[in-house]
Amino acid sequence: MTTGLSPAAAVDRTVVPIVFPDNDEFDAATSSCSFVSACHLAAETHRPIHLGCDIDSESLDTIITLRKHQHLIIRGRRQQEETKEEFPNSSSDTSTINHHNNNNSQKKKRTKNPLISGKLHSLFLLNNSSRLTLDHIDLRHEASHEDCRQIGAAVNLRYKSTALLQHCTIESESGFCGWAVQKSKLTVSDCILRAPIRSALVCFGQASLQVRQCHIEKPGVHGVCARGECHIHIQDSVIENATVRGVYAYANACLILERTILSGTIRSDMAALEVRSGDDDDNATSKSNGNNHYHSTKRSSLTMTNCRVVQNAGAGVKIRGDVLLHNKDLEDGENCFEQNHGGNVVVVVHPTDDSDEIGDQISDHRSWNRPPQRDEAASSFRQGDWWCPQCFQPRRVIPSTMHACSQCHAKKETGKLLTPSEVVDLNRGVWVDPTTTISNTPTWWFHGDKKDNDWIQYDETSSRTLEEAFQQQVLLKSSINSGEVLSTKYTENGAGENKEAVTNSPQVTVSILGGKYQVNVKTMEQINTETMYPRLIRRKC
Repeated sequence: MTTGLSPAAAVDRTVVPIVFPDNDEFDAATSSCSFVSACHLAAETHRPIHLGCDIDSESLDTIITLRKHQHLIIRGRRQQEETKEEFPNSSSDTSTINHHNNNNSQKKKRTKNPLISGKLHSLFLLNNSSRLTLDHIDLRHEASHEDCRQIGAAVNLRYKSTALLQHCTIESESGFCGWAVQKSKLTVSDCILRAPIRSALVCFGQASLQVRQCHIEKPGVHGVCARGECHIHIQDSVIENATVRGVYAYANACLILERTILSGTIRSDMAALEVRSGDDDDNATSKSNGNNHYHSTKRSSLTMTNCRVVQNAGAGVKIRGDVLLHNKDLEDGENCFEQNHGGNVVVVVHPTDDSDEIGDQISDHRSWNRPPQRDEAASSFRQGDWWCPQCFQPRRVIPSTMHACSQCHAKKETGKLLTPSEVVDLNRGVWVDPTTTISNTPTWWFHGDKKDNDWIQYDETSSRTLEEAFQQQVLLKSSINSGEVLSTKYTENGAGENKEAVTNSPQVTVSILGGKYQVNVKTMEQINTETMYPRLIRRKC
């Protein structure tokens, strides 16, 4: 016989639940028992919570953290709300309409799950061997920080924790719906998942993920992403309109898809499904304990059964490196590959071919400014990244974890954080300018004749031209030493006529006040090409 304090009672429906709130007139401001306190009590006593109201971000002011062997079960008492259904006002339907309502509308009642929302790093944090079960509970992980290091997931699993989410709608405005690392296990069943800025479900280490009968809508990067020796099993689910990839598994992950649809991915240079093994060095055979026998390290694997990969902007499936395919032929009759603009065949590429990583294929037709690039290779743009205020060719986006640009050493506090819309556009491969002008964009000045502190600012076009040459000097020192730097000739009104290569010196020719001046951004000098009269120049940030 189980008691109310035994772990086995967690699944016993006869255990007396904690009803929250305990009355229909619950007020979080005046209630003596908060929702967080109720969760802690339920986790300690292994009693389920029956939740009958929404929990807003003001009521949830701290992360619900579960410790070792704690088990929290929250079941939603489905609420009813009234909605109006409009009817067409045609003569043939008039009698029917008036029978329901004289105002051509009918009040209908529908059920909805209780909603838990919060502006926190994570809503639920599971440690050690703790467990979480959410049944008919909706989650909204609201944005509260621009720095992505302060943005976690709606459900965050660590170590050997376990979570079961079923019949839920989960939305993370700036983070992940689910994050599982180390040896944790996450099961998501009959859920709707939305993560407009990041990936919906992410696994690292030796985590395992089960996805059954779920709908993942418009993820900002990938629908499901797995790295390491993860085990991913997706069944009877739909992943649609992902920005980059529907599913991405790499570094020795095991991926199984059954009766799953991948459609509508946006990036034309990315595959809807990509599986990648580790680098050649990681997968090379090696000696074991000094003996003469060899063993092969693990590699990624893919199994697809009765799946549909259709209507994607890029290729359907891409295999990178030595991936173990459990299907003899992915393109056999069991799987369907149709209307994928990048091709309906399985693309196989070498693991070191990174030409299609995020940020490399952003199209741009502007001659003076190449597409924005992120310092960190093969990584998506994310909220918390910032525009370097000094790098203009190309515009450089610095990861949030870096406090200075690796090229020009500009400080993070002088830059500008990417907005959510910029993050989405950059990950989609759309070229964007910063939405607002950076207040400390460098300006260029030349010395006047009157006083020592008499400095005159160049016009905007000339300043931009000088900044291009300066950035070429900073970013392409090796090219400068070999003698190849771009320069631009300008007319009196500053309009560019043509571009030509000059050698041996990072200099640019501009036209100022009707006379041509040769400006060297290395020696910071301006020389009149007719009188050879020199002036000093200055760059201000």
